[in-house]
Amino acid sequence: MQLEFERKPSLLPVASREELDDLGEQLLLEYMPAVLESPTATDIKYLAEEGIIVDMKDELLYPNNLLGFVAFADIRFPLPEDRVMEVPEGTIVIDERLHGYEPRWRFTAAHELAHWILHRAYYTQVDYNFSFRKAGYSYIACRTELGRKNPKEAETDDEWAEWQADNLAASLLMPRKTFVKTAEEVLRKHGYEDLRLVSGVDIQRGFEVVRELANIYQVSLRSVRIRMRNFGMYVGDM
Repeated sequence: MQLEFERKPSLLPVASREELDDLGEQLLLEYMPAVLESPTATDIKYLAEEGIIVDMKDELLYPNNLLGFVAFADIRFPLPEDRVMEVPEGTIVIDERLHGYEPRWRFTAAHELAHWILHRAYYTQVDYNFSFRKAGYSYIACRTELGRKNPKEAETDDEWAEWQADNLAASLLMPRKTFVKTAEEVLRKHGYEDLRLVSGVDIQRGFEVVRELANIYQVSLRSVRIRMRNFGMYVGDM
């Protein structure tokens, strides 16, 4: 599979949320088709390591104020006390403390994997043929939250890249093909016949809807709310 998005002169892909959902489904269909058949948690570690050929490792990144990064080349990553960590090209490194909060670990892994898929040409400025294999000359470090930017707020290419990575990550963890149908079923189950949850109204019932979906997909409550909002099923604050 190759990426077919148009690209800006900076080599940043130009992609809508719908196109990123399409890409997410294509990737899952090729590497993990079972998750498109019924609602379940995507094994993001398997998808990265066995499907798209990215190694994963856990390290204590807190002194660098990072949640994670993906290496686009073999690098020597600086650590405190004049130490360095050898990180081979095509490696996602995640702060080991996130294993205490699995939904956050999963989203961070998916976000970095999305950068690997989408942004190697942009961050390395090497206009190579897009394929999901190791190539590049740098690394990208991320500290972002899902939904931090939307198309109307993104001002720079880097902000667009973060928005793209967030949305591709969401499509891998909560694929459109199962998420929309499942969310509609859960909303009806809890009495939302209009298939829309409004923040601050009937708070406990709304919380049960979001929690049930978060448990199914093993993601955070916030991630579910944003995904629901993208499909017109959630209104209001996160």
